[in-house]
Amino acid sequence: LMHIHSHGTVHCDIKPDNIMLSIGDTDRFFLINYGIAQPYCTGTSNRYNPIKDGRHVLGTLTWASLNAHSGYDLSPWDDLESLAYTLLFLLRGSLPWQRSPSESSTLLARMAQVWERKCAWTGAGLREGFPDAFGQLLDHSRALGLDENPDYACFQILFDDFSQGTSFSRETFGGSNTVACSTPTCEHSLSLLIPTA
Repeated sequence: LMHIHSHGTVHCDIKPDNIMLSIGDTDRFFLINYGIAQPYCTGTSNRYNPIKDGRHVLGTLTWASLNAHSGYDLSPWDDLESLAYTLLFLLRGSLPWQRSPSESSTLLARMAQVWERKCAWTGAGLREGFPDAFGQLLDHSRALGLDENPDYACFQILFDDFSQGTSFSRETFGGSNTVACSTPTCEHSLSLLIPTA
């Protein structure tokens, strides 16, 4: 993500289906499906109301950021929020706003319902039982302002234990696993590699 963001591009559809593990090097991940990727600009965001205007949320509803639901143009922190949802899903096995048979079937009602449920959950609540870093990734991605850039190094430090082959267990992380960041809002990301050829 850091690489594509450094080139002024947001993926806009970070989800498990779009992250591939390298066959030859299991420490490498690749992002695929750049079909709705777009350039981003810092500063004032253009905004529309997807529910009022009858438009779709950009990205996949389950993984879309709150900004995508609210109709803002997307930026790097929105990709990071979607990455947080993806990682939390992989840890938990589900997310509280994923579809159940009793829920509304109209798209606009579903969009509103998913947005309300996402707003009700914090990173700390979603990551319960797992390392703090996963919740911090979500909370900090949501807290970034329009002119703030993610501090990728901060979360690279937090997630470094995983990349070094540390086996995952609750005991591995003990209590709070926090890192002091160089910016007031500890921004985030796992560096997912994309082919440069």
